[in-house]
Amino acid sequence: YTPATLVAGRLVIGAGLLLLAVIASGQRLPSSRRQWGLILVMALMGNVLPFSLIAWGQQTVPSGMAGILMAVMPLVVLVLARRFAGDRITAGRAVGLVVGFGGVVVLLGPTVAGSSMGSPAGQLAILGAAVCYGINVMLARLLEDTPAVVAAASVMLVANAFVVPA
Repeated sequence: YTPATLVAGRLVIGAGLLLLAVIASGQRLPSSRRQWGLILVMALMGNVLPFSLIAWGQQTVPSGMAGILMAVMPLVVLVLARRFAGDRITAGRAVGLVVGFGGVVVLLGPTVAGSSMGSPAGQLAILGAAVCYGINVMLARLLEDTPAVVAAASVMLVANAFVVPA
């Protein structure tokens, strides 16, 4: 499958299942323009761009290396939360970040050691996906008043509108 087909397939399945969950729970999709505007940005940053970047990048980057590169996402969230939400970077958070990233390297490092690291462009694409996910975490905070299943279904629907035609 091409990266675009893979991404579209994931999004169609996800949207279908989430819409069924919304219907089964008796909830409705959002009605405000503000919510839909935020959902549009979240669809791009949390689904369309990272799914596409990962699918494209993994054509040349081994899975173990991709896992290590994706492990920078919590660092992105930490920096963005500090900058835009005023969250404090405590010693515990910093230690947790270092231990978590170290754990990923320990678990995935042996699969990467001695193998090709992949192309620099592929690595940058995967790092870009990690940054997109970090940004999306911060955006999700703005939808706290929307039930999670409704927000997720809405995001998937909008992401489908971008990816399926492509």
